Order: sequence, then structure tokens, then C-alpha cells
Amino acid sequence: MKYTIAQFITAATLIVVLAMLDRFAGPAAIQATPGGTGAVNSPFITFAIAGIIVTCVYTVFLLEAQKKQNLFQRAFWDRMPILIIGVGILSLIGFMAAFLTGLINTWMAGGGGLFYALLVWFLFLIFLLVFSVENKKKDRQSQAAAHRSFGFTIVLFFVLFIIL
Repeated sequence: MKYTIAQFITAATLIVVLAMLDRFAGPAAIQATPGGTGAVNSPFITFAIAGIIVTCVYTVFLLEAQKKQNLFQRAFWDRMPILIIGVGILSLIGFMAAFLTGLINTWMAGGGGLFYALLVWFLFLIFLLVFSVENKKKDRQSQAAAHRSFGFTIVLFFVLFIIL
């Protein structure tokens, strides 16, 4: 029970952090520059936000792995990488369709909440894909899989931010 409460506290912390970002950093990020282009966020700030999100997801997964009867020992994790790839492709298609039809501009006009929700969703899918591949290995140690997934995901994002 204590792990479940800690998972809810972690999720609530993530929601509070994202709400604070939306409240305090949202209007500054939407301002236009004199050249007509949008304001550019610092790559460090973007990496820090992605790191906070991935850390919260990792904490929830690690707390789940601490439980005696956790979800990670169930048989459906053998099929999870294919399922996550399918959900990710469908999510990407939906996002691109909303972008191309202009719906996303209408939805995001109210603030950055949708942006943060989409960011959390895609980062969660990436972490879940890495975790499901790690958890599929024969050793079936969910805590070790969570640690390896967190390390791999953070290094992946760091390399992407350095390259881009």
C-alpha cells in the first residue's frame, strides 16, 4: 500500500510541476520575436523538463517493481514492445493529422497544457518501449529493468539534445 501511495504522490508531483510550468513559463514561451518567428527555448530547459518527466515515470515504475505482486511479472509483457510500437504509430498519426488540419493550433491556443500532456504521453511511450524490451529479457528483474531503462532513456535524450 505504501508503494501505491508513493506512486500517486509522484504522479501528483509531476502534475503540479507541469501546472507550474504552464502557469509561469507558458506566456513567455508563446511570445513572438520581432523577426516574426516564435521564441526559441533553451535546449537545456527542454532537456531538464524531459528529464523531470522521465524521472517521475521511472519513479512510478520503480515503485511498482518494489511490490510483491507487480504488473511487470504478468505474461502480457512479452507482447508489450509490439503493442507500444503500434500505439506510438497511431499516436503519431493522430498528432500529425491534428497538426495538418489545424486542430492542434485551436487546442493549444488556450495555453501550453496540451503541449505538456503530449510531451508526457510521448516520453511515457518511449520509456515504456525501452522498459518493455528490458523487462522481456530472461532475468525478469523488474527493478534492474527500470534502472537500465531510465539510464538508457536519459542518455538517449541527452544525445538527441546534443545532436539537435
